[in-house]
Amino acid sequence: MKKIVSLFVALAVTCSLFASQRTVWTGNEPISWNTEVYAGTQFETPEGIFTGLTIGDTILASVMAAIDEPQYVLTYKAGESWEWTDLETTVTDDTMTYIVETEEIANYITERGLIFRGQGYNLLAITITVQDTTPVLPPDTTDTVPVIPGEHVMEILFEGTKVLGASGEDNLGIEASRFAGMIVGDSITVDITDLTDSYCQLNIAANEPWTVIPGTEWNALSAAGHYAYVVENETLIEAIQTSGLTIQGKNCTITRVTLSPYVEDTVPPVDPDAEIDYTGLYESIVYQPESPVAISWDSETWPGTKLDTRNLDETMFVGLQENDIIRVTIVEAEENAEFSMQYKAGDDWAWTDLTINLATEGYMAYRVANDEMAMLIADRGLVIQGIRYKVSCISVFSTNAPEGLDETNNAIREDDIRYNILGNPVDASYKGIVILNGKKYIQR
Repeated sequence: MKKIVSLFVALAVTCSLFASQRTVWTGNEPISWNTEVYAGTQFETPEGIFTGLTIGDTILASVMAAIDEPQYVLTYKAGESWEWTDLETTVTDDTMTYIVETEEIANYITERGLIFRGQGYNLLAITITVQDTTPVLPPDTTDTVPVIPGEHVMEILFEGTKVLGASGEDNLGIEASRFAGMIVGDSITVDITDLTDSYCQLNIAANEPWTVIPGTEWNALSAAGHYAYVVENETLIEAIQTSGLTIQGKNCTITRVTLSPYVEDTVPPVDPDAEIDYTGLYESIVYQPESPVAISWDSETWPGTKLDTRNLDETMFVGLQENDIIRVTIVEAEENAEFSMQYKAGDDWAWTDLTINLATEGYMAYRVANDEMAMLIADRGLVIQGIRYKVSCISVFSTNAPEGLDETNNAIREDDIRYNILGNPVDASYKGIVILNGKKYIQR
């Protein structure tokens, strides 16, 4: 069984910002809205000179003052009515500067141009400065240092700010050389913030041939956080390693992208379709709502939410150990339901998928791989996601008897009470529900 490594050692990658400039217009236009003061007019930019403009780009206008107190005004045409709207600029050393504030304004300027207005100056040139956030790569050591599964570490592929606007045309590209050490089971984790709508979308794909990573496909995300996508296909990895990766999206901001390795589980793999044998295990019911909770990561398609157990009860998984089984009981699942369960790994609490067992009885289960992961889940909880199903119960199954129960004869303390399934008190020999310190247990 493969799983994502629970604690990462970050590989420091230095990122530098380089500014690239292009001059899109030159001339000598006198600007004036009062010809009695200075002979001139307003100037509307030629069509097409702002193609490719995006949020964060800087527009620089070279100007020459013609009177003692010139006035500089820069206007774009906003909205459906093409309303002339002034932009906030600064003027220093004969340069008028405007930094594009939103993707919407960038689109309007690209399509409709700009109007230079004011009084008593000449416009000489227009230049666009674009910030390049391409990381500076560490030396390529792939020829001399072999990649060993389980021993390579998390790599930071991007760290900065990449705004994905509402149009869906924005993207973040990561070059092929960054994936030289990628192996089957690694995951690509994207950190998103600043959702500008009720949800954002991501679509992650290899460039050539264009192949979308399973689980993305313009996946709708309703909250900021860390989203990890495991790559299990060797052919897809080869495509990424030779052509690079593109992350498309809309209505959010990407702040970080990492490549995360896996380590081998010490627990033998379980057939995802097989039933788990719970004989001899003790079940602790850690969550049982009054009515089933609808689960959905796309509330427009199916009303619901996600369950973050840490928000429900921070102590829910206290005492969790290696080889314990976490079981989520599923009810009212539709035919095309999707199931997902994550824990929060590493210093950045990155949401990391667990390899779950989906049984026909109506539950998903995960056997805790090691004590390190058990400690993380106990401290940070689990996130239960998916779509088109409901959760009625969360239980933990353990080979260790709960405190107060004797492993050999199932004895209980005199001050504890044992109940049958109907909730009626019974004698101590009954194998049913046991209440210990306010928690419910079932001996199988």
